Amino acid sequence: IKKWKKKVYGYQRNIVLGEIKMTIDERIPIAQKRIEQYEHQTILQQNRNKKAASTLDHRRKVLLGEMFIKHFPIALEFTPGQTSDEDAQVFEPLNNFMESLSQCLHSYQLMEDALPLSK
Repeated sequence: IKKWKKKVYGYQRNIVLGEIKMTIDERIPIAQKRIEQYEHQTILQQNRNKKAASTLDHRRKVLLGEMFIKHFPIALEFTPGQTSDEDAQVFEPLNNFMESLSQCLHSYQLMEDALPLSK
């Protein structure tokens, strides 16, 4: 059986009857590179998933805002401020209105749940 060593692509290969066998020292960097590539691909996929979820959430908020303005056009009279503190102050009456509206809906649901079902 002929055995010889040949340098291929920067790696020392032991060639026996046409087979390429790598030593452990040669396999470790290749395995590490594959692990790094897999981790990189995983991070990229997670970023794509986050971006898709963020886009969907933003779209949902826009649609809800459009529906709210359609039914309550007075909301367009509120002008945002320069800071979040100013925004909180400007939009406080609208926030109070929505809070009252949600309490009314909650009270309505409680009354509906208390009534016996009529069949």
